Amino acid sequence: MLFCQAFIPVDADTNEFIEDVDFSLFKKGVTMYSGITSANGVTEINTGIDFDSISFTRVDYNTLGISRQHLDSVVFLSKKTIYLDEVVVSYKKDKQLVLGESNRFIKKQSRTMAKDLLYGMVLNNDFDKKLSVEKIIFYVEEVKLKTAYKLNFYYIEESIPNRGTQIANIGEKMFSTDVLYLMPNQKGKIEIDTRSYGLEFPKGSLFLSCQLIDYYDQDMKIIAPSIDQQTRLKFQISYKTNFYSRGINYISKELTPELLNINFMINYDFANQFYKKPPKSIRATPAIILCESEIEE
Repeated sequence: MLFCQAFIPVDADTNEFIEDVDFSLFKKGVTMYSGITSANGVTEINTGIDFDSISFTRVDYNTLGISRQHLDSVVFLSKKTIYLDEVVVSYKKDKQLVLGESNRFIKKQSRTMAKDLLYGMVLNNDFDKKLSVEKIIFYVEEVKLKTAYKLNFYYIEESIPNRGTQIANIGEKMFSTDVLYLMPNQKGKIEIDTRSYGLEFPKGSLFLSCQLIDYYDQDMKIIAPSIDQQTRLKFQISYKTNFYSRGINYISKELTPELLNINFMINYDFANQFYKKPPKSIRATPAIILCESEIEE
């Protein structure tokens, strides 16, 4: 009996739908058919083609060959080359390196600061050297109350318990700033000079979060303000899968114990349900960047 086989190609690391993948069908080593995957949905293989194996190629991914019997509805491809697209080199006199993204803000995605570790972002140092963190820049909505906070860096390991979920395993705290303050009417860009800390970013990944300490009224008394008076961090469009947050259990309404990779899950849902990349405006990450320089060893 003839049957139709269909599949979609997906990035194995980000769960993002991949467009324009070349594929070839073989029978005992002889090419029976070649084509390009559909950009708007699943790719269907003509039932009239007799083949025993299939290969997938794209210039920035490793070639994958599998037998017909192991061809699944989702084909996971691995990146051939890791591009350092998170690092922007500014050709100023100091040749400063910048870790993080600089994209358009998303107003509806701003979040209040939290005392507990509810969300944060992963930053990667893919160089062969440690980096000296000279400045941390982030953005806030207009501040209404004096706000005490810290920026915390943690060691992290990322794990994928299933294809649709990635979890942040937060390790020991590597570094914390002093208690810092935002004052009423401050808004937009906030710069923290970190040169006095001697903060070094090791090779690999770190998890960065902003921790609320307290709010103060005009008499410098600690208060618990309503949510509309709380300080909010701005979020921006993201092209990465580096934003983690605790989710909400729809049955119990309680927060998940794990920090979940939000954009990773969005990519997976769009790839498997709609067979396309998600709209840019729904993938977000905190608008935070690190300005750094290489440490000579």
